[in-house]
Amino acid sequence: MDDTPRKRYLVIRLSRPDAVDRKEMINLIRSSANGISKDLFEKVEPWLTVYDGSFGIVRFNHKYRDEIISIVEAIDIPDCHLETVGISGTIKKARKKYLVNARD
Repeated sequence: MDDTPRKRYLVIRLSRPDAVDRKEMINLIRSSANGISKDLFEKVEPWLTVYDGSFGIVRFNHKYRDEIISIVEAIDIPDCHLETVGISGTIKKARKKYLVNARD
């Protein structure tokens, strides 16, 4: 069997659009993971695949669902709340299921 980890996609939403840019968000995810545990970032393998200032999609290793949620919840952005919207198996489904409905 293939040992390549499967990926999942976590959709996040910021309460204040454009509170942070893409580069800052990547750094916040990395520092949040490293703040919880030094090796957590390498296990979870989080990466911000889509980000428009209001919504983002974070790719992660499927075995670490609870850990990625903990990482995102630990991110502190002044005057802005960051929330998890949902998890999907593909970027396409994440966009279709969460981003379109969230903007209605």
